[in-house]
Amino acid sequence: MESRILDHFGAHPRAALRHVELARAFGLDTSEARRELRHALRSLERQGKLVCGHRNRWQAPRADPARVKGWLRIVGRGQGVVTLDDRPGMEVAIPRSGLLDALDGDRVEVVLRPPRPPRTRHHGRGRGRPRPSGAEEPSGRVVRVLERTRRHLVGYLHRAARAWYLTPEDHRLNLEVRILGWPDGLDPRPGERYAARLEPDPGDGGMLAATLVEALPEGASPAASQQALLRRHDLESGFSPDLAEAAHAAAALRNDPGPREDFRELLTLTIDPADARDHDDAVSLEPLPDGNLRLGIHIADVSHYVRPGAPLDREARARGTTTYLVDRAVYMLPSELTRDVCSLVPGEDHLAYSALITLTPDGEVRKADMTPSVVRVTEKLAYEEVQAVMDGTPGGPPEGPVRDAILAMRPLAAALRRRRMRAGSIDFNMPELKIELDDRGEVVGLHRRHAEEAYHLIEEFMLAANQAVARFLRAKGVPSLYRVHPEPDEGQWARMQEQLADLGYGERPSDRAGMNRVAAKARGTPAEHVVNLALLRNLNRAYYAARCEEHFGLAFEAYTHFTSPIRRYPDLVVHRILRAVQTGASPPFSGRELAPVALHASVRERIAADAEAESVDLYRLHYFRERMKRGEVGPYEGVVTDLVPRGALVELTDSLLRGLIPFASAAAAPTSPRKRRRQRHHRHPGPRFRIGQPVRVNLARIDEARGWVDFDLAPGPRPKAG
Repeated sequence: MESRILDHFGAHPRAALRHVELARAFGLDTSEARRELRHALRSLERQGKLVCGHRNRWQAPRADPARVKGWLRIVGRGQGVVTLDDRPGMEVAIPRSGLLDALDGDRVEVVLRPPRPPRTRHHGRGRGRPRPSGAEEPSGRVVRVLERTRRHLVGYLHRAARAWYLTPEDHRLNLEVRILGWPDGLDPRPGERYAARLEPDPGDGGMLAATLVEALPEGASPAASQQALLRRHDLESGFSPDLAEAAHAAAALRNDPGPREDFRELLTLTIDPADARDHDDAVSLEPLPDGNLRLGIHIADVSHYVRPGAPLDREARARGTTTYLVDRAVYMLPSELTRDVCSLVPGEDHLAYSALITLTPDGEVRKADMTPSVVRVTEKLAYEEVQAVMDGTPGGPPEGPVRDAILAMRPLAAALRRRRMRAGSIDFNMPELKIELDDRGEVVGLHRRHAEEAYHLIEEFMLAANQAVARFLRAKGVPSLYRVHPEPDEGQWARMQEQLADLGYGERPSDRAGMNRVAAKARGTPAEHVVNLALLRNLNRAYYAARCEEHFGLAFEAYTHFTSPIRRYPDLVVHRILRAVQTGASPPFSGRELAPVALHASVRERIAADAEAESVDLYRLHYFRERMKRGEVGPYEGVVTDLVPRGALVELTDSLLRGLIPFASAAAAPTSPRKRRRQRHHRHPGPRFRIGQPVRVNLARIDEARGWVDFDLAPGPRPKAG
């Protein structure tokens, strides 16, 4: 079939034919023959011998267009975004029809489409002078999958005439997977949900192929969905016996600490969430005779136990990061190291790597030293306890040295924050949700994170340590990993300005200072969260790189990750580089060796973030579904975050639950909406919605399987009629 297709396009080099037109030309009149044709077309596309162009028309490749390589993520309704290898801050949009059979997280080769002329916007009915609406983002299509990072798919099984197929439950994936087999004892049944392991060789016709691994339970509880979540994101919750044994052997290295500074007499505190499962950082503060302060940031010395190239190191690199789900943690390292040997537990001697920063009381850095150390944490504190001390309310530690240390740290953290903001750091925070579970794993409460000043205290101290290490390594000129955050490009600034204008903000930010002015103006208003979303959505994502570049959001010229080696692999790498430099050893890595480490760590970080968000969504949806069953439908306070053709998107203020108020249910069919994205007016009396508008809603429908929520407007005052 492939030879027949190539012969046809060889005879008609300028032809552009759809699948059905080719089938007609070849006289293929059976479904089996047409399926063979589809597989052959996709196989030829993989080989670069055929391209699928506009409106799914197949044609011979023209002059070789620009090709780039990068990492794919699937967003929205199945569109793709590729982050480029050599320019990680740049993204290429991929339409759903141009994904080939690439999956979320794959490394792919993309053919770039030539840019179209810039779009223009007119004022009035074609009158006035057009103005540009921002540069068009690069777009292209996937022509080859270079590396698959996903090993499993979850979906529903069905049987065709000659084979079994799996349809992924992720509605963003527009493909089917041919099933090659299953283990003994597994009885496949059509319509049921299974996890399948992807096979490296797609087999005949180039179609994705997989082997069934296990049947997955269908259930109403989030716990029943956790195994599917783990499979979907390729998260391994346990460790093999060999790795557990290696961790036990590594634990014995605590008896051979080597030369270290002894900081066991310092009053040292860990400050973490109340339910923290590991403690990889502790802080201390000492007054110096000259009036300055010495801030100590003591980080668990994981590099002492996990040696480069060892099985534990290879596993940690593959996992990249610890993933914190609502009901469990999927650790980067075995729990014997994570929660016992390396974790800075109070009252025990632990090996650390300490950053000692000398500062003036107003936060100016005078000196920074890093050294291997041994510490003994004085007290383990939760953020809420530290906040209680700051606020002078019950709940914190009693009067004494620990309380005095917190009160001494408070003005220093505030001074560091003020200095960072004056330097241009972006100053807006997105709310975080805390889900409380009982002993049975049932949700008993949802609330937004509080204790902001206590979080800021630890944040500022960790930023200071990370920046000090980055500056030191950059000055030494050794290859290292850095945390990079590119500035928005012209198109991102334009979209940000447009969205803020639709929200009623006249400020047109084009730098950090402008963004901060907008965020400050919105602070404390009902529209604060929506304004912050407009700012955040038009920023690039930070990533790891083997070169030192600016961190735009923090306004740091050099920044790295040093403070969490228990749960982040890049931090472990930075510890090794730092130790080599300070001991006079040769750099442990070249820039060429670090580049793939940085790329892989960035991909794994994104996978973990997606899994964590999905875990929160599962439990949150189940919580509100149970409320609906009890008749507790509302009302709930929310805010309109966007407008789409079907209705108004709303986010609840306390729980951050997102859902839709359909225009039809709001008693106003959108018969003639004006062409404006951010506000809808209707000819007939009814509600008029705008972004940032507070609303009161009731729960109307929750589809846990799809993650959909519909709201109704609650009785009472309604949005102003249009």
